[in-house]
Amino acid sequence: METWRCHIRAELVQRDGSQRDPYAGVFRSLSELQEQFEVRQQIWEDVQSPRVSRYRQEALSLARGSNTMKATLNQQEFTLERQAKELSALQKEHTRLREGMVEAWKEKGELLQRWMEEKKEEAARVNKYNDAQERWRRLARRLKKQLRGETVKSSEVTEVNMTNGGKEAISKLE
Repeated sequence: METWRCHIRAELVQRDGSQRDPYAGVFRSLSELQEQFEVRQQIWEDVQSPRVSRYRQEALSLARGSNTMKATLNQQEFTLERQAKELSALQKEHTRLREGMVEAWKEKGELLQRWMEEKKEEAARVNKYNDAQERWRRLARRLKKQLRGETVKSSEVTEVNMTNGGKEAISKLE
């Protein structure tokens, strides 16, 4: 019976120990968990703080870059618009100059044609004058011969172009 008593006694001691502070193990586990949680939370905050700081710096840097790119884009759009206007103006000027050049070439051709006609007419007048001079010279030579008493062939008849454009037949007086 003694073993039975020892067994009961051990059970009672254990029960008394657990009844006196029945939640002692739970409180101890809870406080350990709380300490671990606080440590982990502190580590988490420490890790998050550099990340947040780094992310904040990256966000600020990207925002500055974005603003710079927007400003550059606006400047490029302005430059493009200005150059488009200049190109349009230059194209109009080019068209105007090309039309002027075509007109000038046309006028040059007409002027050259008129000049060539004038020179042709002048050459015809000079040739006509030279022919008349040559005929007068021949006539004068014949008349001199006649005055000296040389005989002139009766078949020689000369046409002389007068300056007024008329023709007169002159034959030698015999």
